[in-house]
Amino acid sequence: MKLTTQELSPFFLGFFSLGFQIILIREFSSSFYGNEIIFGIFLSFWLFWGGVGALLAEKIKFKKHLMVFFYYMVLILIVFALIVLRYSKILLGFLPGEIPGLLPTILVSFIINFIVTLPLGIIFVLNVEFLKGNLSKTYILESLGSAVSCIIIYFLIIPKFSNWQGLTFIAISGLIFLSSFLEKKRFVISIILISISLAFGFLLDKITMNHAWNPFHLERYKDTLYGKIAVIKQNSSISVYENGLFSYTYPDREGAEESVHFILLQRENPENLLLIGGGMGGSLEEALKYKNIEIDYVELDPEIIKISLDYLDEKEKILEKRINYITGDGRFFLINSVKKWDAIILNLPEPSNALTNRFYTEEFFRIVKERLTDDGIFSLKIPSSENYISEELLAFVSSIFHTLKSVFKNVEIIPGNTNIFIASNSFISIEPEFLINRKNDLEIETYFFNAPYLFNRLSPFRLEMLSSGIERVKKIINRDFMPTSYFLNSILWSSFYDGIEKGILKFLYSKSSFWLIDLPVLLFASILVINMFRKKNPFLLPIWTIGFTSISVEIIIILAFQAIFGYFYGKISLLLFCFMAGLYVGSFLCHKKIKIKYTNLLMLQFLILISIFFIIIFLKFSGEWSGKFNSYFFYLILFVFGVYGGGVFVISTELYLKEKRRYGIGWALDLFGSSIGALLISTVLIPLFGLLKIMEYIFILNSLSFGYLTLKKFI
Repeated sequence: MKLTTQELSPFFLGFFSLGFQIILIREFSSSFYGNEIIFGIFLSFWLFWGGVGALLAEKIKFKKHLMVFFYYMVLILIVFALIVLRYSKILLGFLPGEIPGLLPTILVSFIINFIVTLPLGIIFVLNVEFLKGNLSKTYILESLGSAVSCIIIYFLIIPKFSNWQGLTFIAISGLIFLSSFLEKKRFVISIILISISLAFGFLLDKITMNHAWNPFHLERYKDTLYGKIAVIKQNSSISVYENGLFSYTYPDREGAEESVHFILLQRENPENLLLIGGGMGGSLEEALKYKNIEIDYVELDPEIIKISLDYLDEKEKILEKRINYITGDGRFFLINSVKKWDAIILNLPEPSNALTNRFYTEEFFRIVKERLTDDGIFSLKIPSSENYISEELLAFVSSIFHTLKSVFKNVEIIPGNTNIFIASNSFISIEPEFLINRKNDLEIETYFFNAPYLFNRLSPFRLEMLSSGIERVKKIINRDFMPTSYFLNSILWSSFYDGIEKGILKFLYSKSSFWLIDLPVLLFASILVINMFRKKNPFLLPIWTIGFTSISVEIIIILAFQAIFGYFYGKISLLLFCFMAGLYVGSFLCHKKIKIKYTNLLMLQFLILISIFFIIIFLKFSGEWSGKFNSYFFYLILFVFGVYGGGVFVISTELYLKEKRRYGIGWALDLFGSSIGALLISTVLIPLFGLLKIMEYIFILNSLSFGYLTLKKFI
């Protein structure tokens, strides 16, 4: 399909928008706390400022050179925004590797999105004017550009280049596009700017990264498919960070010894071990001390293994044949394996987001149980406090304990700066004498893991303080489709700061579904009733509703896919592509093939209701990892809702424009609806009430919208 310069303009707008969004979110997650609460806030601000820009653009008189000016301004501002983002922690007084609080995170997200997405919203409306008021065509081409961007960014740029380098390529494509608007003399200037940008993007990345990690010595860094890896060297030790969060230090003999020996000493002769993550910090070397053991080591990001091997002092120890290295998602590996292990050690970060939370759920623990031998044993660890356990920490620890207890007969917790959980359906002992005798029998040499350490770590006072605390806390089971533990972890994270973060999150956690879901739905219904008998245009309501619904369904389906089938970044990108492709197809069909009339709008709204109903049934029957549906069903759901979103937008805006010529209001309402959905669904409602219940309320919301539109037609 050959596009004219006029048609290329909205296409490139979609390409820029999604590309910038992907890179900024990736960079943001490497600087700030990258969980769904933060992503929801970031995405909400992105959509909000885009909507504000669309409304402001209605006040601007269209001129071609003005549109070109805004394009150039965005290309400049995106670089400025990336610089601000990289230096933001320094400006706010935080050290590299330190996790900022919620309020500083909100502030930076607010500023970054204001800088970038406000002009993007303006450009969308200017593109409508550029296409002589053809709003539907602008939307179609913008959706097509977003879909193409999704494929190129995820499969070509991210696997091969850093975030800054990827941004450079996007900016260069923008400059090449903008050169088509320029005279021949200015075209030469544009080519010079392209060359400068290429060199600038590649050089500035390294310079700013070194500044961002000052005063630490940044030995090495790399952007991978899964995030940003940074290696910090201090004297003879190295520390590895993934997405700005601490992963491990080498050498760390104490951490490695405690993560391995508490579990492997439970059995006289462990023959095989599955280690999920964290092996490069010394755990593999400790496990190899057991003479007959063979190890399967699963690491999500292969670059972690490659980079770590360059810095290990005795790397030949962990290159021997007894270790089988596997790269991929640990949960997906377990689901598809038929092997059984004597011991499984989970050595991943605590459930601070939906990605890691799926390794701490009842469903995952049941998978682990099936992959253990009859007397097999399972272990995990989470950060804690040695002598004082706050209420926030206690609630978080309790959720993990009760979730393990719902699956395994015996569960023990070893208290300390790190709480080590041991679970099995067979015998477990954490008596110091038992561990010391077993260690001596197996002739295991350790440095920290000795009698004084064990009697101190396993003192009766500490054990009683922890167990009594767990008994008085509300019993909570963490599940795939109700990831409560990661919300409790967010409350714990917020308690480290003096701001109002902890109060806000604890307030939300304490409220019932009536205040957080029922009451807003009742208010929405009341607004519909009030407007029922007013002579008010009804065509803007479906735009807001589909914006809220589509982003909510997108988030829910991606999280459900991730929980059931495993985390594959490439597949997640395909899910996003299916939604954007659906937007293009839906808007194209309604613009070219389907008549713009009220009854077709009602038909689309009815089909949305039917589809939501089937998603609810689908979620009810796919809670177990095996599932009853093929994974392609997830792709189909997102594609279908993309079609609905594109169709509703085109029909509603075309009907509205017949009465009032406002090009920005429809786009703004679509973005505002999506903004509210992104903020509420991913940050609060899903972890507190679960995917299924939220889908049921989305069904109610759309039922009210359908009823309103139906009655409005006859009143």
